[in-house]
Amino acid sequence: KVDYLQTVAKANAGRLVAIAGEVKRIPWDTPDEMPATAGAVLYQGDAYKTGSEGKARVMIDEVGTVDILPNTEVIFGSLLPETISLRQNGGAVKATVTTKVSLRVNAALIELDKAEIVTGVENGMLRVDVLSGTSKVAYVDYTGRTKMWEVGTGKWLTVNDNTQE
Repeated sequence: KVDYLQTVAKANAGRLVAIAGEVKRIPWDTPDEMPATAGAVLYQGDAYKTGSEGKARVMIDEVGTVDILPNTEVIFGSLLPETISLRQNGGAVKATVTTKVSLRVNAALIELDKAEIVTGVENGMLRVDVLSGTSKVAYVDYTGRTKMWEVGTGKWLTVNDNTQE
């Protein structure tokens, strides 16, 4: 008898629903940049770069939207139902979720439940601004200790991927 591995969860489908200005896509299976097009399917591992006037909106089924703001580079890792993973190399991303989901951005895990946040990355610093709702932010420091904060509407928090305090 042969046993086959079963997937733990089916990934959510994502698609680019709107773009404005310069938006480049780097597909997961090639290093080549190409112009992004509205309606394109989002695959795990796809990267997007926006120019100084560029913006893009990604709709993730059963989760909500991710707006990629100007001068941002982001790679979509996992699109699992309970955890969306982003590698944000700079710029800002606005996430609006309609359900409970964890958003992993770089070294931080952000638990959201019907909330809207903006994450910004600059010089290794990650800033989380909560526009609505309440978010829990967890961060594992260089010693392996987990730090956790609860951040409410109108509040913000900054963590550093390189911190050694």
